[in-house]
Amino acid sequence: MLKSLSFTTIVALWALGAFSKSSAAAALVHNNDNQRSLAPIGDSKSYSTKAVVAYYYSRGEGDRSKNVSGFTNPAHGVYCITPSVILNFSKIYPHVTVEYGASAGATLSAFWADESSDCPQGSLTVLTYDNYGNPSSAVAFDFTVE
Repeated sequence: MLKSLSFTTIVALWALGAFSKSSAAAALVHNNDNQRSLAPIGDSKSYSTKAVVAYYYSRGEGDRSKNVSGFTNPAHGVYCITPSVILNFSKIYPHVTVEYGASAGATLSAFWADESSDCPQGSLTVLTYDNYGNPSSAVAFDFTVE
C-alpha cells in the first residue's frame, strides 16, 4: 500500500505541474494582443542594468536611458547618443539590437558606428536600415556599453 500511495502522490504532483505549465502557456498565448506585458517601474528615464551607458529608442513611445546626456537624430537612420560619463572610446564595445515590438517592418537592422560625420565628437552612433538596406527611421533599438 505504501508503494501505491507513493505512486499516486507522484502522479498527482506530476499532473499539478503539467496543469500549471499549460495554464502559464495559455496565459502567455492569450496575452498576445500587441500589449506590452512589461512596463517600466518608477522613473521611466532610467535603466535597471549593469551597463555603463544604455539607451532604449522606442520611436517616440517612451525612450529610456542610463548615463546619457543627449540623443539626436540628425539624419534619416542616424542616431547620436552622447554619454554623460567619461568613456575610453578605444576600449569600449557597444552593443545594439533591434527591438521589434516598437519597430515598423521586418528584416530590420541596427549597427553602431565607431564615428560618423553626422554626430558630434564624443557621441556614439547608431545606424538603422530597412530590409532593402536603406537608412530607416522605422527601427526601434536597444543600445548598451558595458
